[in-house]
Amino acid sequence: MKTSLTAALLATVCGQALGQVTVDGKIGASETGLYTRAWIQNQPTSFGDNLPQMGQPEDNSDAINVTTGIEVRIPLANLALSDAIPTGQIRIAGWVISSGNDFMSNQVIGGLGGPGANLGDPANVNFKEPSGSNPDGVPGNQFAIVPASVVSGPLTVDGTADSAYGPPIFVSNTGTGFGNATNGDPVQTNGGMGGGSEISNLYATLVDEDMNGSADTLYVLVGGNLEENFNKLHLWFDVDASAGVPAGQNVVRNDNVDINFNAINRQAGLEFDDGFTGDIMFIYGFGNTGSMFESFADMATTPTGGAGMGAFLGAGTPGLLTSGTTGLGEGVQVSVNNSNTGGVGPSGFTPTIPDPDVAIGSELDSIWTYLDVPNNRLNILLAGNLQSNDNRLLVFLDGDPTDGQNTLRNDNVDIAFHALDRLGLHDGTDPDDVDPMGPGMTFDAGFNADYAILVNNNGSTASTNTIFTNAAVLRLNGPNIVQGFNTDFGAYDGGQKSAPGNDPILFDGDNPPTGVNVEPGTGDDIFTNFAPRDAAAAFLANGVLGFETPGLLIVGLDNSNTGGVSDVAGNDVSDACNVTTGVEISIDLDELGWDGSSAIKIAAMITNGGSDYVSNQVAGGLPTADELGEPRNIDFSMLAGNQFVTVGDSADCPASRLCADQNMDGMVSPADFSAWVSNFNQQSLVADVNMDGMVTPADFSAWVAAFNQGANGPTCNP
Repeated sequence: MKTSLTAALLATVCGQALGQVTVDGKIGASETGLYTRAWIQNQPTSFGDNLPQMGQPEDNSDAINVTTGIEVRIPLANLALSDAIPTGQIRIAGWVISSGNDFMSNQVIGGLGGPGANLGDPANVNFKEPSGSNPDGVPGNQFAIVPASVVSGPLTVDGTADSAYGPPIFVSNTGTGFGNATNGDPVQTNGGMGGGSEISNLYATLVDEDMNGSADTLYVLVGGNLEENFNKLHLWFDVDASAGVPAGQNVVRNDNVDINFNAINRQAGLEFDDGFTGDIMFIYGFGNTGSMFESFADMATTPTGGAGMGAFLGAGTPGLLTSGTTGLGEGVQVSVNNSNTGGVGPSGFTPTIPDPDVAIGSELDSIWTYLDVPNNRLNILLAGNLQSNDNRLLVFLDGDPTDGQNTLRNDNVDIAFHALDRLGLHDGTDPDDVDPMGPGMTFDAGFNADYAILVNNNGSTASTNTIFTNAAVLRLNGPNIVQGFNTDFGAYDGGQKSAPGNDPILFDGDNPPTGVNVEPGTGDDIFTNFAPRDAAAAFLANGVLGFETPGLLIVGLDNSNTGGVSDVAGNDVSDACNVTTGVEISIDLDELGWDGSSAIKIAAMITNGGSDYVSNQVAGGLPTADELGEPRNIDFSMLAGNQFVTVGDSADCPASRLCADQNMDGMVSPADFSAWVSNFNQQSLVADVNMDGMVTPADFSAWVAAFNQGANGPTCNP
């Protein structure tokens, strides 16, 4: 790395006391002499304001007490009809889903680790632990294990937990997003009083019905309710979890047998937890068919290689459905008792704000920088909040004017599920590009992005809150290709924020991929848990992984800000300059690719979770408060001002003034009228008296009103 510095950067370094920062998402008392505020936001946020609030917890305390629900009797001979050989313990996964098998609730065996939203399209659900490659994963196991003990039977199939079951093997802490039953009727959950579906707990036991000393039947009671609107209960059974190589499907295939309107294949792509391979699937639902309430059930095997066999078990009453089939499904009985009015409560958790992890709005209030040349680090604080709903903070760095991209390409490495491709060019030549077409995000002249960092935060409780960071090197001519193969990595790190190594995120290889991961179906995308530039250089130099340097990129988040800008157009944004918490990034200067002398520039923006919609929270500020929307069509060079910040810039908190004081002489006088006209003609924001982010004729009547109030009038900034 070169060591010569521009005059501006030299002044920045020499003007600061030498020292290292603690990457924790905030500027501590010992760091105020290190960081310099480089820019202050000029627009209110369009992505929600993180205002203080007293949290309201869900009340799921009664879930353990539920003893009624959907009871299923399954002779064990059915579980031996898949390609799995029953071995050891039986595992059960399951959930409540819509009548069309196409929208999954948040009522899942194993729970979501706390309050959580409905999961939506089952094909997109991944129950594996949260990780960089699975940021929306679910903590814990979404299955339960049937106890090995055997009780004497038979039991009565009536939708009520007999004492022989013992205690529940799972108790939920996730309030229902599919309605809360309050009626108390054994069949109807609504009855005009509010219906719903929930899984409050799970009972299961092996039963010796023929009294020969060994189990022959599995009894399961899903404690809760199933609404009489043909919502479905899906149950999956893994019968060979103890096998060396279990059969069945860990990822649901798309070539399974058709049951219940192709329900299994409708959720193709769903991933179970590691350690669960589904061998048998069972579906149950009921509703009013016109003259009566009828229930229906289906069953299928789900072999490792797909296909399998399926059976419609027949129709019955909610009180009892007895299978009429032979072979698969023979002897199965189902009963529902919907009288539960307790159990989990309705979804409705709200977090207490402020909270260092959780935010209910996103804003970019200011940017602070500290170029620490002696320690070879660039430290950045992007002050504000990142909403805990998977909103993303996109940060682009330019440290080498001879490299990088002014317009984002369509062949950058994969990070955060092709986020860079979603921002880049789409001209119809690449069949993998996702519509709409567009020229690609273009930065201001003189800004060429060399490095991309994406940060996202999700989950509103300590047990569910996650943070992930993805990073990539951006090259002028696209990824580095050696002998036909891409050698640039997509980098990721993170997980549950409360877990070691995630607060801050260290990019230290604590969860590295095994070897070089080649992503199925997308060519030669490769991934690392270390900083990407160093990982690529180390791999090229040594031919194998294991020579990377940990800690070259560190990211911390403190979401506790409740000040800064508001989400109300026209409101004062002057408090943005006072925010000193947010997303903090510390990057090694060689990892950045700094040439050692050029100005380092920072572009940043907040987007939604898919990186396909850009807010109005943009570094450098925008001329109006309008959201930017579709990222491929954004050309920052066509917007007033620079939508980037330069390390070494300095921005002081502006002093507020009376809005009517247009000549800014500290007084409100008739001379301010001609000053307002002059400011209006120049389209100066000083003339924006109604503070809506625009200079329009409406500001004149606002000025008159402010003038008439004199010294008691509203204050503006600038």
